[in-house]
Formats: sequence, C-alpha cells, structure tokens
Amino acid sequence: MRLPIETTPVRINISLLAHIAADSELQGRHGVQGYVFANTIGYFKQYLHRYPETNTILAKLVESVDKLHDRAQKLQQMSNQACSQSEVDCFSNEVANEIVSLKDTEEVILPGGWSNRSTPGHAMIYHFKKAHGVLRFFIYNAGAGVNFHDKVSTEGTERYFSTKVYEFPENVLQSQLSHLIQRLVLARLPHLRDNHFNEKNLYVDNIEEIIPFIIDLTNTAPTLAQTLFDETLTTTGQISGTCTQRSIHQMLKHYFPTIEEYRRFIIDFKIYAIGDYLKTHTTDRLYCSHPIKELIDQAIINTIKICDTPGLYAPENQTEKEARLRELYQFQDELSNLNVVETPLSHSQANAHFDFKTISRQYRSTRLESSLLNRIHHPARSSDYIGSLLNNPLPKLEQVLNECRLLVDEDPLWVLKQTQQIFLSLPIPSSFSRDSLYTQFTESSALFERFINTLYGFQELITASCEKQFGKKIQFVAQTTIQISIFAINDYCHRQYA
Repeated sequence: MRLPIETTPVRINISLLAHIAADSELQGRHGVQGYVFANTIGYFKQYLHRYPETNTILAKLVESVDKLHDRAQKLQQMSNQACSQSEVDCFSNEVANEIVSLKDTEEVILPGGWSNRSTPGHAMIYHFKKAHGVLRFFIYNAGAGVNFHDKVSTEGTERYFSTKVYEFPENVLQSQLSHLIQRLVLARLPHLRDNHFNEKNLYVDNIEEIIPFIIDLTNTAPTLAQTLFDETLTTTGQISGTCTQRSIHQMLKHYFPTIEEYRRFIIDFKIYAIGDYLKTHTTDRLYCSHPIKELIDQAIINTIKICDTPGLYAPENQTEKEARLRELYQFQDELSNLNVVETPLSHSQANAHFDFKTISRQYRSTRLESSLLNRIHHPARSSDYIGSLLNNPLPKLEQVLNECRLLVDEDPLWVLKQTQQIFLSLPIPSSFSRDSLYTQFTESSALFERFINTLYGFQELITASCEKQFGKKIQFVAQTTIQISIFAINDYCHRQYA
C-alpha cells in the first residue's frame, strides 16, 4: 500500500524539534535521528509564510522554498510509488528546460542527496543560479561528502565550506543538463538502481564524469568559496542524522546580507519551533516522559546561549534580544511546572537502537514459549481481534487499546492476555527492508505519529496490567516478550521514517 503525498500542514514532533533546536544533543538518541526531507522543508515553509510579504530580504527565500518543497513532494511521491525510468526522464527534462531558460538572478532549487535500500541515505540541496550570464551549480551540504569541498585548516581542526560551486560553460546543452539531473534524481531512487550509493558516486561519478567540461571552482586559486564566502560559512560537519535541517541552514546563509542577520533569523525559528511544540503537545505522552523533557530543556538552554552570543545584537537591538530571552525563560517555566510521567521506555532504552537480526534470533524462542502459556478465556468479552489485524492493523490496534484501557483496573490479567495475543500475531521486522507490514505507517507524518503513539500506549498498558496483577517487582515473561516486540516495531518505523 502506497500513500499519497500529504497536503495537510506539517505538525511538529520531537524529532523535528530536536533537529531545529537541539541537534548537538541527538547523538545516539533513539527515534529522533533523521527525518523526511519533504516534511522538514514543509515545516520551514509554513514558518516563512508567517512573515509579511513586504519583508524584502525574505521575499526571494519564500519563493525558493515554496518551489523546493513542491519538488521535494514530487520526488517523495516518485519514490513512494516506485516510479518508472520514463517518469524520471520526464522530470529531468522538465527541470533541465527550466535551467536552460533561466535569466539573470533566476534560480532552480532541488532536493539533493541519495537513498539506499538497506542503509540510511543523506540529504543536501542543489541550487542552479544564473548571474551575469554565467550558470553556476551550488551544492549545500554539511555531512557526508563535505570532504569534497574546500577546507580551512587551523590548529587542531579542519573546517569545510558548506557550499561547493561548479560553473557551466556558456554553450551547455539542455540534453547535458537533463542527463545530469537524471543521475542526481536516480541517486534518490534506489528501486531504479543496482548499486549502493555514497558520496563518491555523487561528486565524482555523477557530476564530474557525467559533465567532464564542468568547471570545479574548488580548483581555482583563489577559489570562489574563498572569494565569495568567509570562514563563518564553514562547518565541521553535521552530526546525528540532521542533514536536511543542516543543509537548509547552509542555503539560508546566502540569502542574508550578514551572518548576524542569518543567526538572528535562526534564533527566531528555534524559538517558534519550541513554542509550537509546547503548545501542541502539552497532553502528549511523549512530551511527559523524562528523555523528551530533557531534550526540550536542552533545546531551550542551547537557544539561550546562542541568543547571548556577543555582538549578535547591536546596541540598538538590545530590546529585541531581551524579548527573545523572555520567551525562552517563559518556556523553561512551563517545562518545570509539568508533571513528568514515568514510562515503560527507560532513558537508556529511549537512546538505543535495536539490531533486528539479533532481536529475531534471541526472542523467537521467547515468543514461542509465551504463546504456549495457558489461554485465559472470558466468553462475555471475547472478541476476534486477530481476524483483520494483518490487513489493516492500526484501527484494530486502536480498538484493542481503548477497550483494554477501560478494563485494566478490573481485570489486568485479561488485558495482559489480549495484548499478548495481539503482539504474538504481528511480525517482528528482521531487516531494514521496505517490504514490511509497517512501511505504510512511515509514508505520512500523520499516520506515523498516530501509529507510534499507539505503540507507546501499549507499552504503558502492558506495564500497568503486569504491575496490578503481579506487583512492581516481578517481570512476567509475557511482559518482556511484548515489550521487545514493540521496541523492534517502533525502531523499524523510526528508521524507515527517517
């Protein structure tokens, strides 16, 4: 089942918030690394459209991001629907025609990077721009492949320019550009490729060999990067699977007259995202857990530090700085007044990834042992939950969850058995494959969040039923079995969604 592209607003979740405001805190955290390109761009687009049209600095940026979002959705749809090669050719010709027709100061922006079938990919942004009759190709990247960019070496560190620039000859043909676009697009469509893709394939095989006459301005002296951009536009490289958000930031730097204006804009974006999350998730189970609260708190602290950077706000702009800090301190107050709820997912578990093959091998016998337990039968309440489960699991899971919540105090043993039957009937993903019952829940942010929240609901339910029946100090075999099954499904969905 392939789902259509969403046209509804992108709702912020903890992963998106972490990428925007706490990327330095993500390393190793389960469930927040990586994100869907179209949704990341879509949320940023929503934010930009809050600004008045009279804002001349952002007018061009709004137009560019709108087009970038449209193409990101188109490429996501092509991937979701396993498009044909002819569809790729059509898309490539359309983009190449637009590039050839560019007039001075006009531009074409595309989602970049690559995807693979069984391992995570990488996101960046491609920017074709014409200026003074010269067509240039900019790559905005802060992660894998940045070693192909210019670098600045200082004592003990190496920093890379986030932008790499190529220049096309004046007589470049539409067919040559179409071929380049086709290869760039195929990098994002593993179902049409036989090879595993990496940064060398992109920078060397797909650009420099496809159009050998393209001029790599990295090899000029001084390079374009060094003459157009200063060292504030360098990066040490991204961490934690935040490539989409970081590539947006690298692109944004070129739309603002000064780096200080860019940084103040980013501060405002971070503050907006934190406030949006607090406003929309005050009753969300995720929001009330310790790991999530800590992540939000760190996002606020990081933004306060950035806001306090010396020289970022000129003396005449101190009132603006004070207003931003007041907002952030208010967020801290809201966070400190929340009642944090302990969940079955401990902090260490929340920061762990699971090895699907290990889970399958180690817990297959546990699941079998658990399935041989004596069945608990309540004729008055017995329901055939399993019948349609494998065809359309989410409505059935939600039905079971709601019914069991009503009965957990009255009959926790029955709730435990119903939950056990459900998760012994669901397959555990054994590899990072797109061919899975759960893939349908990773194609849409709304379905993904709904499904993951349902899984979290079952985690809470199984813990509550076992504690009521056996006490807090006893770990029943069915409890371990169900929780491991949920962890595996949860982790598979988060990785696929990323």
